[in-house]
Amino acid sequence: MTGLQAELEAAFRKLPVAPPDDGNIPYEWVIPGIGRQLALMKPVDCKVASPDAAKRKLGALKKHAKILCEDMSAMTGTRPTRITPPRGGKAHGLFSTSSQQHTGF
Repeated sequence: MTGLQAELEAAFRKLPVAPPDDGNIPYEWVIPGIGRQLALMKPVDCKVASPDAAKRKLGALKKHAKILCEDMSAMTGTRPTRITPPRGGKAHGLFSTSSQQHTGF
């Protein structure tokens, strides 16, 4: 939970609210969802990065993801899960890890 979300939840909890008499969900139960959604609406200061800088960062992320995957595999004694489609290429949405293709997606 972020500080902003905590502040929003505290503010909503201070509001006077009548108890539900129709069997619906009590207001107190939905306050965390309200605070979370409002916190997500906060504008984010995005910095523009050059394509070269983005490629360097993606390369570093790929390297660290591979190391993490290898470490997890060594700890569990399993092979890494295939994260590319079985027939190669790029993954777009759902894909099957068996020899059958998904249909209807």
